[in-house]
Amino acid sequence: MDKVRLGYIGAGNFSRNKILPNFQALENVDLVAVSNSSEESSQKVQEQFGFSRIEKNWSNILESNDIDAVVIGTRTDKHYEMSIPALKTGKHVLVLNAMTRTVTEAKEMLSVSNENSHLVSLIYPGQFYVQEDAIFKRILDSGKIGKIQHIIDYWYTPFFGLGSQFEVINRIFGDQVRLFANRTSFQQESTNTDHHGRSVRPESNTVLAQRQDGSLVSYFHSTVAGSSQHSRIEVYGSEGVVVCGSFQDHSYIKIGGTKDENLEDVLIDTDLKPLWDNGDSILVEKNFIEAITSNQKPSSSIPLFSDGLKLLEFATAWKESNDNGVWVDLPNQ
Repeated sequence: MDKVRLGYIGAGNFSRNKILPNFQALENVDLVAVSNSSEESSQKVQEQFGFSRIEKNWSNILESNDIDAVVIGTRTDKHYEMSIPALKTGKHVLVLNAMTRTVTEAKEMLSVSNENSHLVSLIYPGQFYVQEDAIFKRILDSGKIGKIQHIIDYWYTPFFGLGSQFEVINRIFGDQVRLFANRTSFQQESTNTDHHGRSVRPESNTVLAQRQDGSLVSYFHSTVAGSSQHSRIEVYGSEGVVVCGSFQDHSYIKIGGTKDENLEDVLIDTDLKPLWDNGDSILVEKNFIEAITSNQKPSSSIPLFSDGLKLLEFATAWKESNDNGVWVDLPNQ
């Protein structure tokens, strides 16, 4: 296949600002049809990005013979009912995060994806630590910090973001086998607002997870840090430590041995330097198209449907642990 004929369902702000411009820039993509929640909205997207036509009913995109792949950019509660028929009608699928609402739905989506393994099924990743991903992995693979003992993930947002934290840790470090969770709300007046201008409930979320080899992952999330927030990932190994984070719009990766007094900036390998210097990240859209046209394996930074299921299983276990105050085993996949 030389050119991928693309259909788009639900082109919201993120789709229009990021995803569609990236697809539009690819020479081997033909933007065929778009279907938004209203005809007026669909027409605006058509005019902005040059889609050949609009469809009033999203199901027409799935049934069209002139469409090879579908991007599902709707609300999460629509992903399940759209993804399965898309795969069953022979369409490659890229669905926005989160994959769906429940573990049951995710299992069925994964099952249909596996039954149609000749099709590409991907989830658009969260936009966190994507720039640092390959650099971080290379440091870990080099063995410079020895055997991993404890991973600590600090994150501060005005919304509960455990899913995004898990996605990052899972793609870099792999599976976790059990967890213990606690969520504490504070009885104080909120001084923060989210991006919609709504008052933020002051709370702290803590999760302690264990990996198969016995090493630990600690997730710390707060909604109340405000402008003092300092999100970062710290990895402690038998021979040293790596710290990757961002503070006041400055990103960094530092490393040090167990006997070093200070951490030093990591020297970025030449082939990975553009990722760091230019702030480039994995181009999801290009990966999706190349996986279709050339059978190229997508970047490991882009979640598969199996990864989406793991995230929902983690979230379900978090709720059970938080509600009952117990350790909860994660399903063995």
